[in-house]
Amino acid sequence: MQQTTTTLGSESIGKMLHRLAVPTILAQVINALSTLIDRIYIDHIPGSGALALSGIEVSFPIIMVMSIFITPGEK
Repeated sequence: MQQTTTTLGSESIGKMLHRLAVPTILAQVINALSTLIDRIYIDHIPGSGALALSGIEVSFPIIMVMSIFITPGEK
């Protein structure tokens, strides 16, 4: 049998916050940098870069709303 432990009631709040916040912040920074680099490359496409970048800007809020309701592995 697999034994699980709960640290919610036993560890300090600062330690738990640090353990959970650092990976979350790091993931958000990496995601923001990836998006920024993608947009730079898309903007430099000759002829249609501005139009492609406009399409990304219009569809980004829709994708974010969809990602709130649709999570990977959800059945």
